[in-house]
Amino acid sequence: MKILYSLPAFLYGVFMTLIGMSLGIGGFELEAWIYVLLLLMAAVLLCMNKWWGCFPGMIVGGIIIFLFETTNAHQHINVTPLGIGIILYFAAMGVICYKLNREK
Repeated sequence: MKILYSLPAFLYGVFMTLIGMSLGIGGFELEAWIYVLLLLMAAVLLCMNKWWGCFPGMIVGGIIIFLFETTNAHQHINVTPLGIGIILYFAAMGVICYKLNREK
């Protein structure tokens, strides 16, 4: 079960690394790496059986929705479903972590 907690951080980190290698050093802004750190923090807290560890991951989903909806009005890809999916994923992981700890 604990591998599911770190899945988004792992996928986003691999994606950022591959894209970063193609763009060279300095290809991404600092905010992108902060999102990776927030996802890692959520994964670590959930692995430590802290149900409230889902909140940093949900914050990343909210940031994705807010930033891309307010700043990139002319983008060709709608990322709102991605942000909603991240929020729902971490909300579900928080509920699962809470229920697993309550049973102990």
